Amino acid sequence: MKKLNLFLLLLCGMMTACSEPLQEIDKPVEVEDTEVRFKAFINQATRATETSFEADDAISVFAVEPSANIKLEASGNYADNVKYIYDGSKFAADSKSIAFDETYEEGLAYFAIYPYSYSASSKYTFTVKNDQSNYANYTASDLCTAYNEPTTDETVLLEFSHRLSNIIIKFQGENLASKNLSVEINDVYTSCDVDINANTYQAKGNRENIVMGEESGNTFHAIIVPQNVSADDTFMTVSLNGKQITLSLNNDTNFKSGRKHTYEFEIKDDKIVALNGFINPWNTEEEEPNNWFEQELYSKTNEKENLYPYNSIYVRWAGENIVSLKYGIAESSVFTGYSDSEIISVLKELDNSDLLNKINNGGVEDIYFYDLEGSTSYTLCTQVTYKNGDTKFVKTTHKTEAAPVSNDFTQQLYSTKEYENQGYHDYDSLFVYWEGTSVKRVQYGLFTTSALTDVSDTVIKQHLTAEEDSEGLAKINNGGVTYVYDNLTSDTNYTLCTLVTFNNGKQELYKTTASTAEIPEEERLEVVVPSDILVKLDDYITIYNGVNPPNVEGTYFMDPCTTVYCEDYVGGDSYYPGYEVASCYVEFSNQNTKKNTLDYYEESTSGNSVAEGKGAFISGSGNNFTAFFNTVGEAYDIYIKEALVISGTKTSSGIKNLHYAFVMVEKGPDPDGILMNEGVFRVFKDGDGMSYATTRGSVVYDENRLSTVSTIK
Repeated sequence: MKKLNLFLLLLCGMMTACSEPLQEIDKPVEVEDTEVRFKAFINQATRATETSFEADDAISVFAVEPSANIKLEASGNYADNVKYIYDGSKFAADSKSIAFDETYEEGLAYFAIYPYSYSASSKYTFTVKNDQSNYANYTASDLCTAYNEPTTDETVLLEFSHRLSNIIIKFQGENLASKNLSVEINDVYTSCDVDINANTYQAKGNRENIVMGEESGNTFHAIIVPQNVSADDTFMTVSLNGKQITLSLNNDTNFKSGRKHTYEFEIKDDKIVALNGFINPWNTEEEEPNNWFEQELYSKTNEKENLYPYNSIYVRWAGENIVSLKYGIAESSVFTGYSDSEIISVLKELDNSDLLNKINNGGVEDIYFYDLEGSTSYTLCTQVTYKNGDTKFVKTTHKTEAAPVSNDFTQQLYSTKEYENQGYHDYDSLFVYWEGTSVKRVQYGLFTTSALTDVSDTVIKQHLTAEEDSEGLAKINNGGVTYVYDNLTSDTNYTLCTLVTFNNGKQELYKTTASTAEIPEEERLEVVVPSDILVKLDDYITIYNGVNPPNVEGTYFMDPCTTVYCEDYVGGDSYYPGYEVASCYVEFSNQNTKKNTLDYYEESTSGNSVAEGKGAFISGSGNNFTAFFNTVGEAYDIYIKEALVISGTKTSSGIKNLHYAFVMVEKGPDPDGILMNEGVFRVFKDGDGMSYATTRGSVVYDENRLSTVSTIK
């Protein structure tokens, strides 16, 4: 039996996931912070008042860890009631912010409430303003909430919905400006119990009057909490040239959450007359409409999201009484030979309640399917189920436009001193510039050039990371974007490999090679050892400057290894001046007399300590020298990274007056406190003043351990 495979696309843009890079150097960054920001809009389909936010509007934001049943707790969420303020384009944190946490692969879920309230929580009491003639009080009464499924985006789009009930009163007539109109709603609940998880807003407390605000054109507005109002109540008082006119509803009215109730009147001879001779607009609760559903596919261009008529299709859904919706889209040819029941069996359930609510309340549009092929017919199959159990199955077909054939991409990898004031140096940073047209997707990886020797393009492509920042991708297609790789190794060749997919489906692999600079000799020592520690070391070890050091290649035995000074010594029977520690072998190799670099290896006779440093620096003149470098290794099976300084005088027998200082820059877990603390330095020397040269064979090398140590990051 044939199996139907629908190309089931998620709505509103899911990015394609990529495999984790194996040996890729850290991803480039465009900005340094990981603060979560929010963009927001107010759902127009259920709007109660305005449909956009204004500068200085504030919201309460809660972040919740992903789980099978996500809900907002009263407290103890990942982030509770963080205040964000609208700056005209997005919401940014007022003081503290929500930090993006990459430990959650699914991302974080977000709840938001407008307006911001110190007491906002999963359950709290909200009260509308009594005097809404002030526009600030009117908007402050417009309770809106939003929820966003777990996402890893650092800019989160929040879709707010109005949760209270809006009342609009419109007057017609001559010379209304001279009538001194004002309107007041009488004896209604002004507070409600808010339950964010249940999405309920239950009226409570005392009944009070609300003064309505005036819009332009003799229109008045106010917001009340959801409640029932009886036709027997005096619902409204209109002041007309000082004369008070009371009005009641013709029918009992349920003012529901998210609903707008509009009433129109004509004023004649200082009397209020309902238009058409009856007060039907008082009650917007109409008879239950017939079941219906409409589906439309269309094309549009959205450059910001890189969506075009040749790679995406937009959908509009509208209907009433719909309780569930299933959908699936595929190339039209896929459906050939299959019955409707077979197609329905593989459709995906729409599990977004907010989206379903929009469909039932005016419709939803501008949701889209993307990553489509150009010049291809697609069919969207949708089945809806109504409240009474009836169903409707709809198939709609739309053809994408032909993709443009113009593909262009430029990649530059370069070193610069231009950004030294921002902490980037030409010896530890490389800049990337990307610019192109019709670029659909970018996958990239920065590797040491030597690591790519004899590696095929196929293997390289398997270890690239996708650019998942839609904003960055938009910049590539609109003038270019610059990123930076930092914390690189000096004087090293790097190759940036970038796989570009264009809108017409064509792919091309770009490779660009550049080198980091050498660290200037006058800066080398401070790059390895912080300047404040160098000042402390000066009392215990001689630093030999100069650019003509002796050749020190060889292996030397430091015995006895005697303590000169330990910064962390606080008394006791060890590490006092003169205390002997395990002797060790030190080896210098691959000395480059032009660049004044060399490699280093050491191992203690106890076997408890081993370290390696490549690309170390050496300075000095005559027979005096100082070598300095960072090492990574192990001590007592604990990972360590040290800054190491070795000084001495080269003789025919070995090294005289060898002094050895190191700073614990970083270490792995050390629950028993075996090793010295980070940031502490110690100085040792050869106790008899002479470290004799020995042979390579006398040093015990464990190649497996050395390989492992060299790859620890």
